[in-house]
Amino acid sequence: MILKQFLIYAGERALKTGAQTAIATIGVDATGLLAINWVTLASIVGLAVLMSLLTSIVAWTSPPAALTAAARPAQTTTAAAAPITPPQAPTPSASQPAGNPPPPLTAPAGP
Repeated sequence: MILKQFLIYAGERALKTGAQTAIATIGVDATGLLAINWVTLASIVGLAVLMSLLTSIVAWTSPPAALTAAARPAQTTTAAAAPITPPQAPTPSASQPAGNPPPPLTAPAGP
């Protein structure tokens, strides 16, 4: 089961990498369908696919959540969301009664 999931994951990743590499390579140099060097393109795409597969082997630790979501039953939550309350204005402290502005800042006396 895990091998199948890995092959699906790595295969899809390699296919996407190969397609993106082909698009980038063709887009740089193509002036027409016959002007494309197909041998060079196949070589570049093949190397990109190989690197993608090797990266998948190195990076694989467990099946991605998207692959295992179908195997798990859907989880539902019944907890009600907490209401969102707007921020409150700060309340005046005992050292600064309401209605009085704070004292002005003064520079310390010089030498």
